[in-house]
Amino acid sequence: SATITYQVTFADETHLSSHSLANSDITLTGTAGTATSGKPTFEVSGTGPSYTVTVTAGSAEGTVGITVATGKATDGAGNASLEKSSTTSFTVDNTKPTVTIGLPSASYANSGTTVTYEVTFADETHLSSHSLANSDITLTGTAGTATSGAPTLEVSGSGPSYTVTVTAGTAEGTVGITVAAEKASDGAGNKSPEKSSTTSFEVDNTLPTVTIGSPSASYAKESATITYLVTFADEKHLSSHSLVKEDITLTGTAGTATSGTPTVEVSGTGPSYTVTVTAGSAEGAVGITVATGKAIDGAGNASLEKSSMTSFTVDNTKPTVTIGEPSASYAKESVTITYQVTFADETHLSSHSLVKEDITLTGTAGTATSGAPTVEVSGSGPSYTVTVTAGTAEGTVGITVAAEKASDGAGNKSPEKSSTTSFEVDNTLPT
Repeated sequence: SATITYQVTFADETHLSSHSLANSDITLTGTAGTATSGKPTFEVSGTGPSYTVTVTAGSAEGTVGITVATGKATDGAGNASLEKSSTTSFTVDNTKPTVTIGLPSASYANSGTTVTYEVTFADETHLSSHSLANSDITLTGTAGTATSGAPTLEVSGSGPSYTVTVTAGTAEGTVGITVAAEKASDGAGNKSPEKSSTTSFEVDNTLPTVTIGSPSASYAKESATITYLVTFADEKHLSSHSLVKEDITLTGTAGTATSGTPTVEVSGTGPSYTVTVTAGSAEGAVGITVATGKAIDGAGNASLEKSSMTSFTVDNTKPTVTIGEPSASYAKESVTITYQVTFADETHLSSHSLVKEDITLTGTAGTATSGAPTVEVSGSGPSYTVTVTAGTAEGTVGITVAAEKASDGAGNKSPEKSSTTSFEVDNTLPT
């Protein structure tokens, strides 16, 4: 509906005797002027010899010019004016300038880091004006509209391309931008529409997590291996991770011993790694600590130092075997004497068993070739009763418990153990 005017003037170097110009004397030219629909309209005004042709643009886009019909002015000699077309046309442009918002410079950001958007105004015919200030940008998204900790922004550039720099705040979530309407105009007066970014970035202030599993066993002896599984994770995007043995610190009384400490190896490509600890001669608790900064997320947040919640125990001490005193110092044939055999461990007694085949009789009567005592074992442990029935052979009798009849949690096995006190078989009557 905008209007454009042409000034049409008739003149003669001697004498202009007549002139006239009406709507019917004007023909529109150009792609829009000759369009089948939506072409411009026009009106002629004035009394001459100068007339104004006012053209009102329509919906059809393109060029518009005018042609004045022949014979619209005559001089005193009867000469008539020729048909005349405008040498310059104007363009009907109903298309608004475009607003292009580029992708954010990063997909993730943490508090204090910046992400930029490139905003560009353009027009297919003629971009006549453009401007962009901080007040023309509205932040969108869950973090962009947060009531506290929202990002801040700055606009820079002289256009038609501007840089919008967004500084992430403490509020977590998505952030996008919206450019206000009418920030650019073209030669026809069309103004740019409101435009929102199609892609947002995410503010993430949460550090990657480090999970250390329980040790593969609670006890180990020297040279035995215990494994911990270390896993890095992030709720948004884990961008990098690494773990080598230099990133592991041993803890606990055995882990920090001055000598005989365990050794460490790390395997795996992540985000889950296996930390293998080989027990040394130092006894006591062993745990692990993973160094800080071994995993980083897309926003640049780095993992913290993390220690295992559960340790294992290095135990190189074998279970003990205690054999009590014989229930009597003397016995005659068929009389029974008992020994109490008890297995124990200072950390954890995991298994034990004792049967008569595990008992060897000692002493002069115990090893006699004939008339030696017999043995039975009773009890479910860790204390067992060894019952020795005296035979015809006279002399001393003791017992020896075989090795490896008890084990602890680290796999240490009990040693062979002999009674320190024997009893005597005496079948001789007093005289």
